[in-house]
Amino acid sequence: MGAKAQAINAGQFGVDETLLRHFVPMNGLAEAHISQLVPFAGVSELHPGDNISTNFKTSDQAYYVVQGQLDLYSGSKLTGSVKGGTTEARFPLSHLQTHFDSTRARGAVRLLRVDRARVSALLILEEPSAGATTHRRTTRSPLDSRQIIARLLKSQIFSHIPPANVQRLLELAEPVPVHAGDVVIRQGETGNYCYILMEGRCSLTRRAPGEILPRTLGDLGPGDSFGEEVLGDNGARRTTVTMRSDGWLRRLSKAQFAQLAGKSSMDQISRYEADELVSRGARWLDVRLPEEHRNDGLAGSLNIPLAEVGGRSRELDRKVPYVLCCNTGQRSIAAAILLRQQGFSVCVLEDGLMAKDVRGDRGGSADDLKGQLVIADAEIRTAMQRKTQAEAMREAAARGSGMSDSQRVRMRAKAEAEAARADEALASAKRRKLELVAMVRTMDAKAADERQQADSVVEQLRQQTDVRLQAEKNRLQNDFLQAAGAMDDLKRAQSDAEEHFQKERDRLEAQITQARAAMSGEAERIRGEVESAKRAAAEKAERIRREQEIAEQQLRARTEARLLAERRKLEAEFNTSMSSVRKASQELSSAENAKREAQRKAKDVSAKLRAAEEKARRGSGSAAPARQEAQRRLEAAHRVQRDDAAGRAAPSNVVPFKGPGGEAAPFDPSNTMVALRTELHTFEDKVSEASEQIDTASRARAQAQRAQLLVEERLARQRALEEETRLTLYEEAESWLAEERDRDGSAASKEKDRKRAKAKAQESNRQAQASEDMMSDIKSQLSGDYDDEASSIEHSLRMREMEQESAAKASPPDPVRAKGSDERKKAKEALDRAREHVQRLKNRYDKD
Repeated sequence: MGAKAQAINAGQFGVDETLLRHFVPMNGLAEAHISQLVPFAGVSELHPGDNISTNFKTSDQAYYVVQGQLDLYSGSKLTGSVKGGTTEARFPLSHLQTHFDSTRARGAVRLLRVDRARVSALLILEEPSAGATTHRRTTRSPLDSRQIIARLLKSQIFSHIPPANVQRLLELAEPVPVHAGDVVIRQGETGNYCYILMEGRCSLTRRAPGEILPRTLGDLGPGDSFGEEVLGDNGARRTTVTMRSDGWLRRLSKAQFAQLAGKSSMDQISRYEADELVSRGARWLDVRLPEEHRNDGLAGSLNIPLAEVGGRSRELDRKVPYVLCCNTGQRSIAAAILLRQQGFSVCVLEDGLMAKDVRGDRGGSADDLKGQLVIADAEIRTAMQRKTQAEAMREAAARGSGMSDSQRVRMRAKAEAEAARADEALASAKRRKLELVAMVRTMDAKAADERQQADSVVEQLRQQTDVRLQAEKNRLQNDFLQAAGAMDDLKRAQSDAEEHFQKERDRLEAQITQARAAMSGEAERIRGEVESAKRAAAEKAERIRREQEIAEQQLRARTEARLLAERRKLEAEFNTSMSSVRKASQELSSAENAKREAQRKAKDVSAKLRAAEEKARRGSGSAAPARQEAQRRLEAAHRVQRDDAAGRAAPSNVVPFKGPGGEAAPFDPSNTMVALRTELHTFEDKVSEASEQIDTASRARAQAQRAQLLVEERLARQRALEEETRLTLYEEAESWLAEERDRDGSAASKEKDRKRAKAKAQESNRQAQASEDMMSDIKSQLSGDYDDEASSIEHSLRMREMEQESAAKASPPDPVRAKGSDERKKAKEALDRAREHVQRLKNRYDKD
């Protein structure tokens, strides 16, 4: 059989160590401690459908599902369920991650109930390391302090001591030596101390009323306590305790007990303050078991179980403050005491992670109390079962068949103790139920009072409301009567207004009819006037058109005649310029030939002169040949002179050497040198004169070429101007015809036609004047600077083009004008060709 099944079977009629060890955190307790928890645990039986709306987090008991399935509800919504034997069921219902505010049993459910304070106290008493301790004492050796404290906590009276103060219990208790036969307490007497047996043994006896001899209830050993009743309200002793051997014990007074039962002085802070500290650098330290920490530990928190805090404190940083937390705050306080003794800065989360003191307020809402009543009934049933079992055990001990006297005594003592615990559990459960019933009655009475007060308030409000309603009704009736009178007045006013409106409407309709008739007659009259004006305008436009045609024909004839005369004049000038160019070219060619011949002869004369000078230096022996040579040279010079005079009519300064009688003089070397030098100078002068003639001819030719280019450009511009004039006249004629067709005959249209005709006449005159001005410019610029003339003509052409574009944009589109698109295109192309020709002439002129 598995451990889970054994635990469930163990919890069928009672609680034992096997059942407790299956749940968290009891699984972290030692064997000796978990056995001491059995009396403070129990099993509650829930019937199918039992609804428990109590808040498990505020209960002083921890509840676990042992068997069956418990559904969890948030309001009326099912949020989850816990089934006995699962991993989730090993943790208390208060530690479930699922949010719920009520539970309902699905079938029969067994709940394990464990006292939270006992669990915390026993966890505090655990050894520092679960596996490091060994039992150094034998069963006959006295118990150590931890075992003694654990056994003390089984007493109901010592459960009121906070776990953090349990460690001080033995320190405050006063040691007292005793001997065999000493009576420590006597039944019926009043005392001020309770006792804890540290060493030795004693007997426990009680004398019932009517009995002569007391009955022995049992023996007490180390770790047992007696006389706790004096710490309560009733200080009378209920038993007699006699020492059976020497030993010693500790006694604790009421004052010392009150000091231990008080709240610990350890610093405790709220959750908000703890979060503030953590945000400023402090750290969370969870002192619960690792399994608890894994289940619902805080994010980022350290986990060192309470039993390991002393040995693992070296893992903590002394410079960092720590906030200790556990389920209820008790283990945190114990751990804080240990850490503070080692110099750590610590504080404790008040009330632990439960966020509320488990020993605090047990009240709540009616639903919460009803849920606790259900659990109280289950506890009573469980206590009754335990009492029944104790009675059966006592009867078996009384019969004692087959048992020795010592066995019967031990069995009877055990039965008595179990019966006492069952009676105490039953009485506690009944008291708890009575308290809950009283609280429910108090709450019901309070609710009844509140309902009565509410009913009284409602009655008062109803009466006040009735009074207000009656007053409001009277006011509304008065308002209704006033409104009815006002409504009658409004109806009469409406009737009068409708009658007045009908009369006014009839009058306005009559006026509208008259106005329409008058407007119709006026429209007919205006239409007739418009037709008459239209006919008159058409006649006038026709007359203006004829006059315009005549004026345009005359202007075209004058312009063409003037252009023709100018063309002929320009052609004559061009021919004259061409003749001048040809003549200048011939003269330039002759001058260049004469210059080349003169240069050649000058070179020859210069060479001969150098040769003659050389021969003259050689002496007279060679005079005859020199004279002969000089004579030949003079004859050659005379021939050249004659040829130049006859062929080119060029002046010559060469003079032949002659004698007094006009004949050739005889050769003289000195005279020959002089003559040669003279002849050389003459040829040099002739060369200079020929060069000047060449320069003059070149300038004449360049001037003639420029004049020719200028004339050609003027002719090209003249042709472009003629094309442009014809294009303008054609466009104006089309525009005039379109405007004549668009006339509507109105007075405004007549004035517009008149202005347009006048503007056309002015435009024609302006164009004629522009043509005359252009011809004058051509004449004046033929003899002026070419660049200024070219810029002026080009500017004139651009102005004419811009005027034509403006006129084209201002004129509305007309189908008639579209018919002459081809002719305008041709004229435009001719104008572009003329401009290109002018540009080519200008480029040629700039290059020359």
